[in-house]
Amino acid sequence: MNRGLPDPADIPADAPCLAGRYLLVGRVGRGGMAEVCAAWDLTGQVWRAVKILQPRHARDRSLRQRFFQEAETMASLHHPNLVEVTDLGDGELPFMVMELVTGGPVDHWCVRHGAMPPQMALEVMLQLCAALGTVHSAGVVHRDIKPRNLLVADGGVVKLTDFGIAQLEASQETKTGLAMGTMGFMSPEQLHDAKSVDARSDVYAVGATLFTLLTCRKARDLFRLEDRPELMDDVPEPLRDVLRRSLAYDRDARYETIEAFADALRSVSEALPDDPPDTPWLWDPSVDLTIDDEFDPSFSEVFTTMGEEPATADEDLYAPEDQQPRGLRPEVIGLTPPPAPPRGRSAARVWLAVILGAPLLFGVVITVGLAGGVGYGAWSVGAARHAHDEAAADLERRVSEADLLPEEVVALGVDATPLTSAFDDWRTAADEVSRADAARRVATLVDRDVRPKIPLSGRNHDQQLVLQRIEPILAAAGEEARSLGAWEDAAGGGFGRLAVLLQLAAAPDGG
Repeated sequence: MNRGLPDPADIPADAPCLAGRYLLVGRVGRGGMAEVCAAWDLTGQVWRAVKILQPRHARDRSLRQRFFQEAETMASLHHPNLVEVTDLGDGELPFMVMELVTGGPVDHWCVRHGAMPPQMALEVMLQLCAALGTVHSAGVVHRDIKPRNLLVADGGVVKLTDFGIAQLEASQETKTGLAMGTMGFMSPEQLHDAKSVDARSDVYAVGATLFTLLTCRKARDLFRLEDRPELMDDVPEPLRDVLRRSLAYDRDARYETIEAFADALRSVSEALPDDPPDTPWLWDPSVDLTIDDEFDPSFSEVFTTMGEEPATADEDLYAPEDQQPRGLRPEVIGLTPPPAPPRGRSAARVWLAVILGAPLLFGVVITVGLAGGVGYGAWSVGAARHAHDEAAADLERRVSEADLLPEEVVALGVDATPLTSAFDDWRTAADEVSRADAARRVATLVDRDVRPKIPLSGRNHDQQLVLQRIEPILAAAGEEARSLGAWEDAAGGGFGRLAVLLQLAAAPDGG
């Protein structure tokens, strides 16, 4: 069943082909750092999903490392309830190839039909627990369990995906004090320090996911279960104690393993009522895979030229020879001294040569000095531009990690409408310039509307949660502004300006 995909025979002959094997036909998903495209595998004669790191992020070493870590982690794990990775490309644009799951995320069912009935929700959770059993047995903690990362395959099989921030339990790579994950589904210890997680952090996230499916409510208040027992009012009675234990603030009070959590869920299954007979199936064969109709069929957004790296001490500072302005092309200077003038040449003729050659020699010295200065100017501007590109990419990454912020700031009494609009503009931006502008606008609104609502001391739980989410955005925005100023300074004065005029370097305004 093609589920909205074209017949392979109808794929245009000029369709982009990745690695000589994968014909890209359209975008089916987009995250903060990557595009996911549907592709026809010419070798395997099967549809695949290809996740491609966006060009503006492909230079960032930390993002590339995270991308490959995700691919390698997924490729090493095998289970019917895990999305399978079949190939990996390490080129200018890194990509990973996965099985194409056409049913969409689990939460799409809730969007269409409302709260999920308990027996169906229980079946989804048991499939998720089975997948996590394999993950945890390999010593991996997922750290980002949520409904959006549970995909529905043909026949209603649930598959866990997105290991972008997964971590080996023994790994020391995550920085202490750094929160990584999705607000509402992160355990308390993960919010405090992503490095301090273990399998019980995933147990918490599974509980938060079950709560969301059963109630269609945000999981953001679950830290307060002890103080707000009414949060469980919409949860079927037999499930409440199991859910409370999985969501315990103290991880020592949670289920020790995901298998123990699954056993507890099974133990209450018979006490739950049967789902209504007219309950829509989790997998709906009548719903086609959504392919982005507005996505450029040339895939220019994916295959945008990354541009040259700024020059370093090991690289040539000059443009290609056919693009160099006259007088700036380097010449080979031999190390063998010229032959001495023949004896007998008159002193007058020697002095005449010196007098006539002095202006020429002076011009050569000036030209060589000018060329060196312009070369240094080009290097300075290029290095400043590279630093700004990295800072801008970091700001976008911080914005992408805070996608739930508009919902979270409501608890602080903030009007979230402007912030929601800015996030929407960031997600739907058609090009890199618009996307960068939207990220800056998010940071500006955070600084103007959100930060003043958080006191310097005596913060409550909601204020502390939001503070930990916005601090990385504000820090990244400050660094982006500082690096932009440094780029403007480098391009606006002295040899940097001359390098820009000679088109050996670019200014922030495109001049």
